[in-house]
Amino acid sequence: MRLSPKTSKERLVSPDLTAMVDVVFLLIIFFVTTSSFVKMTRAELQLTEAPGESGADSATPGLVINIESDGVYVVDGEDIPFDRLMAMITVEIDKVGGDAQSLDVVVRADRSAGLVHINRLAQGMIDRGVRSWRLATQVPPGAALGGGRS
Repeated sequence: MRLSPKTSKERLVSPDLTAMVDVVFLLIIFFVTTSSFVKMTRAELQLTEAPGESGADSATPGLVINIESDGVYVVDGEDIPFDRLMAMITVEIDKVGGDAQSLDVVVRADRSAGLVHINRLAQGMIDRGVRSWRLATQVPPGAALGGGRS
């Protein structure tokens, strides 16, 4: 006794893509969210022009400190008084296990900001054990990357 007809067609099973679409949407949301955090750390500043190296060695610095032209310190889009900034640096040092040398700090100072603000910040970091930090600069148009830091 035969239960199926003699001319049975092969069935093609199409895979269920619902789970894959869910994963793709989650990845898109993740990357959009994290890219907006990176943009928040960068204030609109006119950086000093100087040849330097590309910043590819550290894609995500531990702490980005912006110094505006009027000497205001800005971290993550928020104006920070100097005393609170020093407390933030101490907290960041604690986050990296108390080793101030392993803290990655990038200072982005507007070219019209007075050096007094950069020196005050540098002295505050030295007092907390941070001896190495990077000063962001803008590579002038047409200049080749050289030996400085960017």
